[in-house]
Amino acid sequence: MDEQKPNLDNWNDFCGDFLKIELVKTFPMVVVPIKVEAGFEEGKAKLIIEFELMGRSWKMGLNKTNQDVLRKSGLVSPNAIVGKTLTFDKIKARNPTLNTMVDSFILVKVE
Repeated sequence: MDEQKPNLDNWNDFCGDFLKIELVKTFPMVVVPIKVEAGFEEGKAKLIIEFELMGRSWKMGLNKTNQDVLRKSGLVSPNAIVGKTLTFDKIKARNPTLNTMVDSFILVKVE
């Protein structure tokens, strides 16, 4: 098996599969999902998209607010997200677990 070695010039390859907001330096962030999957968190269905950014593949779990934006955009199903252009911005949102305001991704446009 021929695996590519991690890039030692930045931390991206050592941050796991899920994109963290602190890794994104420029907003708005535009991505095109290449895969969609379903997951469960605390018994609730969660939508996870996969896309390429900064030279590698990332995953992002979409919160209820971002899922509502997708649903209201006219997409007929979660699978219809693949190939669409999604534009995210950065906002402050309350993290209920930490009970504090944190930076978060907000979906602002679907094309």
